Amino acid sequence: MAVVDTLEGSGRVSLVPDVLLYEMSFRSLQDFVEKSLDMYRSELSLILYPTFVYMYLDMIKLGETQAAAVFFQKHQHSFDSYHDEDIRHLSSLKERSQLASHELATALRSEKFVIAMARDSFQCLVRHLQESQSRLVLNLINQFFCMDLNDDLPRDSQKIATTAGSQLGEAPSSANSAPVFYGMPKDAEFIAALNEADDDDVVGEDGKPKKKKKKESAFSNAKKGKMTANPHAPPPSRVPLPVLKERELEKKRAAARELVRAVPLDSKRLPSICFFTLMNTQQALTSVSLSDDSGLLATGMADSTIRLLSLGHHKMQTMKMPDDLASLDCQEVGVLDQILDEQSGTDSRLLLGHSGPVYATSFDPFNSMLLSASQDGTVRLWDLNTYTTAVCFKGHVLPVWDVDFCPSGYYFVSASQDRTARLWATDQPLPLRIFAEHVSDVSCARFHPNSNYVATGSYDRSIRLWDIATGSCVRLLTGHHGAIMSLAFSPDGRFLASGAADGSLRLWDISNGSIVCALTGHTESVFSLAFSHDSGVLASGSLDCSIRLWDSRSLLDDAKEPDFSFYSSAGGGGAGLVQRQLACFATKSTPVLNVHFTYRNLLLATGPYLPQ
Repeated sequence: MAVVDTLEGSGRVSLVPDVLLYEMSFRSLQDFVEKSLDMYRSELSLILYPTFVYMYLDMIKLGETQAAAVFFQKHQHSFDSYHDEDIRHLSSLKERSQLASHELATALRSEKFVIAMARDSFQCLVRHLQESQSRLVLNLINQFFCMDLNDDLPRDSQKIATTAGSQLGEAPSSANSAPVFYGMPKDAEFIAALNEADDDDVVGEDGKPKKKKKKESAFSNAKKGKMTANPHAPPPSRVPLPVLKERELEKKRAAARELVRAVPLDSKRLPSICFFTLMNTQQALTSVSLSDDSGLLATGMADSTIRLLSLGHHKMQTMKMPDDLASLDCQEVGVLDQILDEQSGTDSRLLLGHSGPVYATSFDPFNSMLLSASQDGTVRLWDLNTYTTAVCFKGHVLPVWDVDFCPSGYYFVSASQDRTARLWATDQPLPLRIFAEHVSDVSCARFHPNSNYVATGSYDRSIRLWDIATGSCVRLLTGHHGAIMSLAFSPDGRFLASGAADGSLRLWDISNGSIVCALTGHTESVFSLAFSHDSGVLASGSLDCSIRLWDSRSLLDDAKEPDFSFYSSAGGGGAGLVQRQLACFATKSTPVLNVHFTYRNLLLATGPYLPQ
């Protein structure tokens, strides 16, 4: 319901109101909220912060800078702590001429600030504004607010804290109504590889097949064709994907053979952890990523270089010289292995090309290409056969913070300070999609496991899920009180984990856009998240020099119950607030920049040693 409809005929404020009216109106609104009934107070208090902000911006626009400064100084400490950063940004706004170039002010004045409120609370607010003739506040609400009304009981502060926090308020109820194909399609190649691995004969010392013991596997349901078609999976032709080459299919089969041997994880069986500490980085390490098969590690550096490291026995070889390649028979079986020079094998490679710090890297699923994102505003695609730049993608106008390859290859997504995320294809120089609804830097981006969606996190403290087939935003998730720094999808595609700069984690059910759980424990930014391949454990790495393991198995099982609610009672506190931490592992002086599960559910973690 629009406020203008409810208050029709209530009058309009003059074009240039007395600046004292701003202070009087805001003080009256504060007194009303403080004296309101307990059941309404928490929801009514949501009106105070945006009213303060829009009053301040109005005074700046009118040229009343001195009165605006006094008003700002008097009330800036009256709000929840998660608004502190936004208030600090607004404090730099001193003159009317700065309004057009101020990023946050422009976003606030061009978008509606969303407040979800029970209809009873809203009527209480309207009654007060009519009786007190607060026309200034009424006009601000009509012009800049979106009141998302519902017929539920008014929420308490605990419930509000789970959805409030974004720079533009809460997600409106209509934002999460679109259907989402979150399921994983049936993969015949994957199932065949699982069965092949399960049927391998084990040969004994006498040369005869040895009877295998029946062993539990994280993917036992997928064997022998037990995996049924998922009704929530997208149609196979919804997003066009390239046909895999034989070499790529073999890598996929090899991955499946490893996955079938994965040890299922839960609260009683925690993963082993292998930590790679990078020494002598002189605080120049900006990013770390590992390949899907855990064989390669890429580090992005502040000096614009990328260092590739081999974590196994495999040496990184370059191609032979052109004269040697000319003598090879291209039709011969195994020619792709013959083009590599065995004498050139080494454990590390240095990639040069960017002109600014490298903030993110991402391997393709087949270890043939590497993406890198840099402060220079470009994304580079590296050929891991020649270790040179294959393509330099230009489109972003500001630094690129993150990049992620599609699980099927070919597509990738980039996230930038220019407040956009962009979808690319490796054989197209221009972006296929531009996702542009965030109002601040897009800090991280991740592909959905079924390759149909992209999730983005932003400094505006919101998460969006984008449909790459249509380019539309199908989910808007709010509730974090810090910038979103990391994202990870569960292997089944239904759940999304997010980590923020304030150290908090949240689990979301993207089937309906609801929150599953809020997890606390870290004291610094959560820089990396990873689900085990059976969804039994969620690992988080943070700048507080710790790795924490969370019981995602029980959380996700609970969330799949038809009557599940984040606010349902559990020990008197709400199911979402029950602590589910399984373990915490601290390093001495190494912030954790990356956590990664191998195919067999061994947890790998990486970070730079920073001497005290």
